[in-house]
Amino acid sequence: MKIKKVINIEDTILKHIAIKKELESEGIRQVALADNAEKGIEEIERAEAAGEPYDLLICDMHYNFFGKDDPEAGEKTLKLLQEKGIKIPVIFCSSQNWQISGSVGTVFYNESRYWEQDMREMIKKAEALIWKKSCEE
Repeated sequence: MKIKKVINIEDTILKHIAIKKELESEGIRQVALADNAEKGIEEIERAEAAGEPYDLLICDMHYNFFGKDDPEAGEKTLKLLQEKGIKIPVIFCSSQNWQISGSVGTVFYNESRYWEQDMREMIKKAEALIWKKSCEE
């Protein structure tokens, strides 16, 4: 399955623009931005309820999580979505190169390295996981 609709939880606008540019180069044109956990989760739930779910969540690790700056916000957001029963593949894009259980993987974001290739690989991995799950249903 080709990913078409992505939400990016990111509090740094320049990083979001770089991610969006890379996604657009891969043919992904629908890229929404949420700058904190509340807005991101609310938008994901709204899209699910409208029958127009996001195909993929790309999020940072460190951002505002329910009113508090939190270095583990990304992991907490993933867990909260899982608790709510929302099944959306998650790619972390962060300067913190952590591997988080339950995610597609992590893109180590650093402007001094070629992170875009890692993003392309993670998108392909997410598409393969989505295809596999659709075959199992």
